[in-house]
Amino acid sequence: MDTIWIEAVKKSAKISWGLFGTLLLAGGGVYGYSEFVYDPLPVPGYSLDGLALTMRKSAVGEVFEKFKADTLGKDVALGERAFGDKTFKATVSEFGCDFNVGEEVEKILYRDFFKEILKEYDNLKVHEKPVQVNWVCEPGDVTALAAFVEKNHPKIGKAAAKYEGGKIQLTYEQNSMELDEAGVGQAVATAVKDGFEGTIPLERAPKAVPDDELEKIQEVMSSFTTKFNGGQVARSANIRLAASRIDGLVLMPGESFSFNGYLGQRTTAKGFKVAGVYVSGRHDFDVGGGICQVSTTLYGAALRTRLKVDTRFPHSLPVPYVPLGQDAAVSYPNPDFKVTNSFDFPIAIAAAPEKNAVTFRILGHKPIGQEIKLESKLLKSWSNGEKVVHDPSLGFGVRKVVDRGGSGRQVRTWKLVYEDGELVERIDLGLSTYRGGPRIIAVNKSAKAPAPKATPPVESTPASLPGSSEG
Repeated sequence: MDTIWIEAVKKSAKISWGLFGTLLLAGGGVYGYSEFVYDPLPVPGYSLDGLALTMRKSAVGEVFEKFKADTLGKDVALGERAFGDKTFKATVSEFGCDFNVGEEVEKILYRDFFKEILKEYDNLKVHEKPVQVNWVCEPGDVTALAAFVEKNHPKIGKAAAKYEGGKIQLTYEQNSMELDEAGVGQAVATAVKDGFEGTIPLERAPKAVPDDELEKIQEVMSSFTTKFNGGQVARSANIRLAASRIDGLVLMPGESFSFNGYLGQRTTAKGFKVAGVYVSGRHDFDVGGGICQVSTTLYGAALRTRLKVDTRFPHSLPVPYVPLGQDAAVSYPNPDFKVTNSFDFPIAIAAAPEKNAVTFRILGHKPIGQEIKLESKLLKSWSNGEKVVHDPSLGFGVRKVVDRGGSGRQVRTWKLVYEDGELVERIDLGLSTYRGGPRIIAVNKSAKAPAPKATPPVESTPASLPGSSEG
């Protein structure tokens, strides 16, 4: 009995394993066949250029091919801020761009046959998965793009910061630039991905004032104005010309400004005119007369900041437009006026020449709560007397004033720094000595007094006197 049961079990096991094997082979065959004929859908969420990829795998390639054809025919616009609104346009294919459709299609995940049969994708939370096409651009001839860059290259110029209409106006530095041919391909590929607009790759010379540094100039740190007689045509013209040439000058941290070094020698060829000047305590005339008022006004604006003044000289005579000790004389090549940007940010010198006045402003960052005042004290003064010079053209006894001269004076000046109304520093700006000069009178020392004119006799008849006698 036991033997018969054991044999029956063995026979049953053989049938089970055979059935299992048959089913396994059948299942494998069905799976293999399904994989062979199955045309899956992409996993939910994929899109190409805004188009949801919900078609079968066999059709996805066609979608990519159409996308490629359409894209290759579109214009790409490459520009540059320095060129304004001007852009260089060419189609994607003209730029030499392409991409491998097969590789892009293979990046997509497709649904599994059995999971789709079991509806596992129906409740799948969809996440946006835009297909990023890998464009490859290998531009050939870029002559036209290089010519565009050369034609539209803005005039090379320095950075500037001016004060106009109550606002600070920035002008970015324009340095030399040329096309970076090696970077064109990447620039176009990036532009295709970014709405067919991009930036021309350029090789630029380093900027003395980088754009981000220029943008740190945001406030008026100080302002100072002096007045002049606009009726003095030549002198007024010199003031306006010199001020306008300095207007907008940017100084980086540690950079210095030399008045004579920047303007150079004043000549008629540069537009300067002959006007009154001081020379060793005397009044005279020279080309560029009047621009000492420009350097003095700039000095006044500089004094009202913590800007470092390197070189400054007083005039030989006091000037009428600022208090004693607050002027800055210049004459080419010396004396000069020099300042250095001692701040850790850029500053700019803004000038505003008007009909009867000139204003200088220092632009940068103004410390909150800081105020600067100036104080001067007259230490001594003296007379330079009178000097007589010979002028043979003058008549006897005629006195002509050649130069009115002036008395000598010496003052000391201080800069007073206040923070939130409290005096925190008193800076000695040193002595200013105005030598002055004698009053110069011209006379003709060799002139002789004219001979006195003879007086004609007066005729009269004497009256007879009573009691006179002859003898």
